Amino acid sequence: MLRQLLQQLTSKRIKRLRSPRRRWRGLRVESLEERALLASLTISITEASISENGGVANAIVTRDSGTSGDLVVALASDDKGEAVVPLTVTIPDGQDAASFVITGVDEAIVDGPHKVTISASAAGFDPGSDTIDITNDDRATLSVGDATVMEGNEGTTTLSFPVTLSAAVDVDVSVDYIT
Repeated sequence: MLRQLLQQLTSKRIKRLRSPRRRWRGLRVESLEERALLASLTISITEASISENGGVANAIVTRDSGTSGDLVVALASDDKGEAVVPLTVTIPDGQDAASFVITGVDEAIVDGPHKVTISASAAGFDPGSDTIDITNDDRATLSVGDATVMEGNEGTTTLSFPVTLSAAVDVDVSVDYIT
């Protein structure tokens, strides 16, 4: 059975696997020759990182097949809360690339740096992607309020005091103290 499967996989004419088991039904196999004919897109982001507060990065999407005809490329960010891109960019007729801008999204949450993937896709092309780090510009301060003590002369005395953060935080916060 393995020999039959290998013969089917290497056949240039086979489009669907034939198997006595249903789990392979409908699986499409492309020959290496077919796969090599599919053009691809690549994205190159010029900056390694930008700030969420007004940061912008330049990027280029490139097609690796001819330059004939306009090509509308769909762009996407996998984290729109950190970085946004235009919905599309057009690679003009006669050109193999087009540029676009990635913009950091400012929010008021202390959440640390994020790695964001920017992707490009178009019909008849393998998609491309690249990543960029979005740095956080938000800070939170820790405040310790006045302490109150319950009066008493026996046993353990409890000291209470409020501890607050000045901003929303989406990362772990720890406080060390000594009494």
